[in-house]
Amino acid sequence: TSTAVKQTSEQNTEEIKEEEEEAEEDRFQINQTEEEEEEVVNTEHKDVFDGHSNQLEDVYTEDNINQVNESDDVLLNMTDNYLNQTDDSTQTSTKQEEEDEDEDEDEDEEVLMAVKEEEEEEEEEEEEDEEEEEEIEE
Repeated sequence: TSTAVKQTSEQNTEEIKEEEEEAEEDRFQINQTEEEEEEVVNTEHKDVFDGHSNQLEDVYTEDNINQVNESDDVLLNMTDNYLNQTDDSTQTSTKQEEEDEDEDEDEDEEVLMAVKEEEEEEEEEEEEDEEEEEEIEE
């Protein structure tokens, strides 16, 4: 019976070793599978991240283009407004210059008329003086 117990004990020990080896293989397979799955998940996450990154980059680029276009529009409007104001002020100053010239001409005419009147008065006075002198001489 001791041989039978010994044999049974050896068989049990071998069965335990085989089960342990199988369990070790299973653990190795499980670890391998987990690593592969993790790699797949990481790749999927990276792909998703890259996709989002590309979308964000596209949106960012489009936003920049829109901002540049808006800035260009603002600058164009400002330039147009400035040019319109310059035209208006030029027209206004031209009108003002014309009015000033007209006023100057009117003043010149008034001065000329006044000078003519003075000359006429002086001539009349001279004529009167001459007539008086002639009367005195006669």
